[in-house]
Amino acid sequence: MSFTNSPSISTSTCRHCRHYVPEGRRGGSCQQLNVSVRSGWKACSLALPPFAPSWESFEIERLWKEELLSLQESVFLSYMQPEVYETDAHRSAPSYRAE
Repeated sequence: MSFTNSPSISTSTCRHCRHYVPEGRRGGSCQQLNVSVRSGWKACSLALPPFAPSWESFEIERLWKEELLSLQESVFLSYMQPEVYETDAHRSAPSYRAE
């Protein structure tokens, strides 16, 4: 049984949450909810481990991959379209260069 992926183990209380800021001896504040909390309180569903990966880096990576896929698709489509060599006055469609 692996406990590394279990958020309840690493963020079981408010004091183990990334959003917790200690203030005084026993309490602190939650930056996510903007409220005062006790360090020993059970963590809420919004709790994140203190060293969780940044969502911003995930978002940047996702956008970069989408842009890359879009670029690959446009290059592929431009490669697959035949080049127009000349138009035939007797036909409505252009004739294509033979290779």
